[in-house]
Amino acid sequence: MPRSKPGVVFEEYNLPSLKTVNSIATVGPGKGAWFKGGEGNLLSLAQFLQAREQEDTLVKCRRNGFSNPLGEGEWSDEFVRVYEESRLPTTVLGGGDTLLSNYPIDVVLLAMDLAAAKDFYADKIGLRVLSETEGGVTFQCGGDSQLVVTRSSVGTKDEQTQAAFRVADVRAEGSCLRRLGVQIEDYDLPGLKTQDGIADIGFAWMAWFLDPAKNCVGLIQLKNP
Repeated sequence: MPRSKPGVVFEEYNLPSLKTVNSIATVGPGKGAWFKGGEGNLLSLAQFLQAREQEDTLVKCRRNGFSNPLGEGEWSDEFVRVYEESRLPTTVLGGGDTLLSNYPIDVVLLAMDLAAAKDFYADKIGLRVLSETEGGVTFQCGGDSQLVVTRSSVGTKDEQTQAAFRVADVRAEGSCLRRLGVQIEDYDLPGLKTQDGIADIGFAWMAWFLDPAKNCVGLIQLKNP
C-alpha cells in the first residue's frame, strides 16, 4: 500500500463506481490511490498493470459493462503501448519509498457532458483517444503526457487556468486552433491583457481557450525554455 509521508493521508472510498482496499482501487487497466494536497486539491498515484494483469482486468471491465469504442471493450494497442511506457514502478503502490518528482503527471478536467468533451478534444482539436469508459475519456498528448476528462455532476467552478500545453510557438498554435473553429479568448483585466489573443506574462507568452465544460486551457510559450 502507499506509504504516507508525515502529513500525507491517503483517501478511502466506498462508492458504487470506486472502492478502495487499504487505500488502493482497481481502475480500468491499473490501480490508483488518492491524497489531498494544498487547498484540498485531490491528487492521485497510478500504477498500470503488466500485460497479463491488464488482460484479467479487461475481462472484468467488460463484465461490468465498461465500453471502449475501439472494439469489443478492448483497449487499443496504442493505449497499452503508451501506458506500458509511462507506467510507474511497482514500488509506487507496492510499499517502497518514492519521489513524485521522478514521475510524469497527468491533467484531469471535469465535464458534465462527456460526449461534448470527446467531440471537442478528439474531433475538433485532434487528440487521440486512448481509452473511454462511462466515467471518463483519456487523450494522448505530447510525449507520455495525457489529458483525462472525467464525468462530473457539478462541472467546473473555477475560472482560472486548469491546464496548459507547452508549445514552441504560441501564435502559430493559436492560429491553427482558430482554423479548427476553436475560439481564442481575449482579456482586458487589470493584471492580464491580451493582444490578438496573446498575453505577455513576463517569463512566457500565453493564450487561452475554453472547452465545452468551461475548463480554461492555456497555451504557453516559455521565453527561455
